[in-house]
Amino acid sequence: MIRSRLFRKTLVFFIILFGVVANVSAAYSGWLIYKRLTQEYESKAVAIARSVAHSDIDIIARSDAALIQSKIDQYLDLEGVSYVLVTDAHGEVLAHTFIPVIPEQVLAAVNLVRSRDPLSDSTLVQHVTLPRGDVIHVGMPILAGAAGFVYIGMDRSIITNYIWQSVLQQQGITMVIFVVSGIVAFLFIRSISMPLMRLTEYANRVASHDFSGSIDIRTNDEVGALAQTMQSMSHDLAALVGNLENAVAEKTEELTETLSYVSAIIGNITEGLLVLSADGRVFKSNPALERMFGCSGLEGCTVEEALAVNALPEANAELISALRRALAEGHADGARIVQLFEANCFRADGGSFPAEISMVCFERNNVVSLLCLMRDVTERRRIQESLRKSHDVLELKVAERTRELSRMNSQLMLENAERKVVEQALRRTEERYRSIFENSIEGIFQTSPEGRLLNANPALARIFGYSSPQELIAEVRDVALDIYARQEDRKAFVETVGAEGRVNAFEFKARRRCGGLIWITANARAVHDRDGRLLYYEGFIEDMTVRKEALARLEHQAYHDPLTGLPNRMLFQDHLAMALSRVQRRSDYAFAVLYLDLDRFKVINDSLGHSIGDELLCHVAEQLRRCVREVDTVARFGGDEFAILLEEISAPREAVRISRRIMEMLSVPVSLGGHEVFTSASVGIVLKTERYENPQEVLRDADTAMYRAKELGKSRFKVFNQRMHEAVLRLMALETELRKAVERRELYLEYQPIIDLAESRICGFEALVRWNHEYLGSISPAEFIPLAEDSGLITDIGDFVFEQAVTDLKKWNVPEGIAHRGSLYVCINISGRQFMQPDFAGHVEQLIREWNANPEYLRFEITESVLMEQMSVVADTVSRLRTFGVRMCIDDFGTGYSSLSYLQRLPVDIIKIDRSFVAQLQNDREGRSIVRSILSLGNSLGLDVIAEGVECLHQEQVLDDMECRYLQGFLYSASLSVAEVDSLLAMEAPLAYLRFTAESGGFKDVSGL
Repeated sequence: MIRSRLFRKTLVFFIILFGVVANVSAAYSGWLIYKRLTQEYESKAVAIARSVAHSDIDIIARSDAALIQSKIDQYLDLEGVSYVLVTDAHGEVLAHTFIPVIPEQVLAAVNLVRSRDPLSDSTLVQHVTLPRGDVIHVGMPILAGAAGFVYIGMDRSIITNYIWQSVLQQQGITMVIFVVSGIVAFLFIRSISMPLMRLTEYANRVASHDFSGSIDIRTNDEVGALAQTMQSMSHDLAALVGNLENAVAEKTEELTETLSYVSAIIGNITEGLLVLSADGRVFKSNPALERMFGCSGLEGCTVEEALAVNALPEANAELISALRRALAEGHADGARIVQLFEANCFRADGGSFPAEISMVCFERNNVVSLLCLMRDVTERRRIQESLRKSHDVLELKVAERTRELSRMNSQLMLENAERKVVEQALRRTEERYRSIFENSIEGIFQTSPEGRLLNANPALARIFGYSSPQELIAEVRDVALDIYARQEDRKAFVETVGAEGRVNAFEFKARRRCGGLIWITANARAVHDRDGRLLYYEGFIEDMTVRKEALARLEHQAYHDPLTGLPNRMLFQDHLAMALSRVQRRSDYAFAVLYLDLDRFKVINDSLGHSIGDELLCHVAEQLRRCVREVDTVARFGGDEFAILLEEISAPREAVRISRRIMEMLSVPVSLGGHEVFTSASVGIVLKTERYENPQEVLRDADTAMYRAKELGKSRFKVFNQRMHEAVLRLMALETELRKAVERRELYLEYQPIIDLAESRICGFEALVRWNHEYLGSISPAEFIPLAEDSGLITDIGDFVFEQAVTDLKKWNVPEGIAHRGSLYVCINISGRQFMQPDFAGHVEQLIREWNANPEYLRFEITESVLMEQMSVVADTVSRLRTFGVRMCIDDFGTGYSSLSYLQRLPVDIIKIDRSFVAQLQNDREGRSIVRSILSLGNSLGLDVIAEGVECLHQEQVLDDMECRYLQGFLYSASLSVAEVDSLLAMEAPLAYLRFTAESGGFKDVSGL
């Protein structure tokens, strides 16, 4: 729409300049905001770190990781806090808020803080880049680093967000101003350019001798006056042109007369004159042209020869081409052609100059010729360039002044509007904050530097026991004397505010009107005037007495046993850790740890009730307190387990002496709830403590020693030694290997024959599980079976034994074998843990169906101790097994409770005489009497009796005389592999072969004996 080139350039320049100013101001504002927010967040991080370091110094000094973790987790709720990390004086991390691990960049920053002067108590602020963004890392030493360090990380992404929001808002406002200014500039320029364009158009028509039109510009400015002047001039020119045309004819004759004068003029004019004939040769030239091109004698030369420059073959090519073209066009059209242009011309010496050239073709004697005038415009161009620069500078100054006035006007209007908005906002804010001040539940105050209350709200009066703020202000003359319980707290408050300008979570004890003491937490700042003079302190306080009391109760509950009041495991480990650190620092320091477990506590608890059990635990706790010194620590870990830390002992015998005293005091019966209760304890002792690095290792070895004491018979103490630890490690390794062996089915079965003397044949076998390890060799069942029971592998091993025994039994009890030697049965040992599993009978029924086993040939062996544990459960399981057809056998009969009542109550079929009684048959009459009694008892109850451990012919003869029908022992055979049993059963007389091989010392596959 705006076609004026002059005003278009001006408008584009203003737009570019406005954009540059807007971007520079936005960049500066963003940098200023970034700097201020970074300082604010660094100050905030330092304040938080100092708060953690000062308020929780006792917890950090104790290295209480759990309580420290709970404390620092609260700071994550503060805006901008990215993480909190606490280390001890050695740089060990006590607690942190990272999930799951601490980034390497943070650990590097922590090491940088620790590498500073250890006596420095100042903070170190760093900028750390993490994968999730940049943070401000602040390190705060506690007690100059002696108690540890606190590190706070502030998220810098919040600063970036604030900066982007501010820049975007500023750019938005700038864009609005820009659009409005552009529209105003467009309208302003358009109002100027349109009249000028119409004036230019009218001037062009006048220049083409068109005087018929008129111009309609009626403005009271220079443009309007110029339009009127031009229209008047056009009318005058029209008249003049008409008169001039008439005068031309009259003057033509006079012109001819003046030709002679023209020649003289041509020879003296400053413009170069060149006349070319039709064939392009120089007809006429004047001295000015020769001086201009530095040549002479041009008449008769072609234009190329006249204007040639030897050093530059292509020089003046543009001029020569224009002259030739003008001649050709004039000759072809026969018309008068006028051309005006500028060209860069060259002199004969190679120098160049700009020239303005005008050419006209005319007829001379009916021959077309070319007249060319050339003017050196070097000086004119210099003057024009100078004028253009001056004009541009003037335009810039006018535009800048116009823009400045416009901006000042806009700013003034904006400031007036903002002032009105701010005044309204201030009135609303004052009303709102007055309401908050009056109705706040926190006490708000203003005090003078001398301690005089200047202002207070109702909540502050209620906290200190006054009926109104006026009464509080009137009675409190000096807060240091009337409010603070300790003068040192007021002094610390004033010093902190003076040094930092504010206090956060400042805790102190305050005095109420009635004289009672309460805990107060204050947040306050110092207010100064423009000259920096302190005016007053202002802030708010909160009564935290209830919170303090609850915190004290929670802290005591967290570290003490609720039943006995003794320290719990956590507090004990804390004391033990401090004892370990003292061992490292002091060569003369020694301590011992006692790990105590009550014997038969479960029996007392189950039989007399949990209340009696709790009374017993409290009694034991009191006795333990009496047995140790004040410096020692007695703790309850839970259940019936106690631990004692004996500090500052001079020799190991002190720990032994205290252990004996404990066992003596616990052996004294105590009356609880009308019952006389006896108890004892098994104690594990750790004496050599200098090699331990953490409390867990000490407690582990003390627990190992305690269990060793229980294994040796309870009611005793055992001092830990390295062999116990090695035994535990071997047990753990053995458990791992046993699991692998079960998974890879590396276990196998061997069978020991059971002899029927009445029929002189093998009537059955006892299945014995064996384990031959690849590296450890043959491992005794007495070692790995208890381990399998403790680890829960006994079920898998039992299933394997059942499956393998049933498979082998099916192979041996084929019809041909039964017809040849009679049927065989297999005795399978069932452990107590396996037998007491829920629905053991149902599991056996499932296995019988799965393997299509004949229960008639199955015998399950269990010990007396298993039968006596839970009689009702055992009786039900045995009865269910009997209904399936499985016969039950009592193994090692006579070594357990030997209660005859359970033989009558339980449906058992077989009893096995323990090998210890069989071994006494040769020289012990009492042993013979016991065996004879067992045989008589079994026969009277209709039970089969098997004698185990028969190793010589004399034992066989004695048992045969006692009419013991079934025998088992090394006299006939040790346990045999499956292949050996196959070979044995394939013989004609297996029993005779067993007697023969027993005498010769080995099993030989001699078929057909």
